[in-house]
Amino acid sequence: MTGEGKTFEADHCAPSDSFDQRDEEGRRDLLSDQVTETHRQAWKKLIRLLSVRDRSICECRRKLAEADFDSASCDYAIEKAQRLRLIDDQRFADYFIRAKLASGKGLRGIEEALADHGISTDSLPGYPEEYFEQGEDEVERAYAFLCKRPPRSKNPWKSAYGKLLRAGYESDVAYQASSRWVTHVKAS
Repeated sequence: MTGEGKTFEADHCAPSDSFDQRDEEGRRDLLSDQVTETHRQAWKKLIRLLSVRDRSICECRRKLAEADFDSASCDYAIEKAQRLRLIDDQRFADYFIRAKLASGKGLRGIEEALADHGISTDSLPGYPEEYFEQGEDEVERAYAFLCKRPPRSKNPWKSAYGKLLRAGYESDVAYQASSRWVTHVKAS
């Protein structure tokens, strides 16, 4: 369940062929004469990375390159992982966006973080409408974020405004939500 009344559709996660069949294809692939030892090591490194958490293709490529694998070995490991549905940018982006929204992050911050992962929001079907409740707006979410995690300082407006900017909200949204929050705090 994500949110009230919403259910998560896992159809895009369901493999079309059995895990055993995909696993057997992977074993044959690793034993192929055309696969070098470097390819095998890159594949093993990628499996270790993916066993920790889901990652984007760009992040996987960057991690393999940092581990000094050549581009052919990186391509081999990533293509194989995509074929076996171990990495999928659409799935990664969906989970990433939902997690960031649940923690109170703003749209600007989410979009910047996705760009760091090599994912454009233009390539995501239904973004951002699919991720928000009907009628929910960014100022309301920012205000709720401040109510849930209020800043503590001598200058409450400045502190609230800075907190929202750091959480990835646009400056006009941060301005409106901070002003509303300070008015609410002073009235209490």
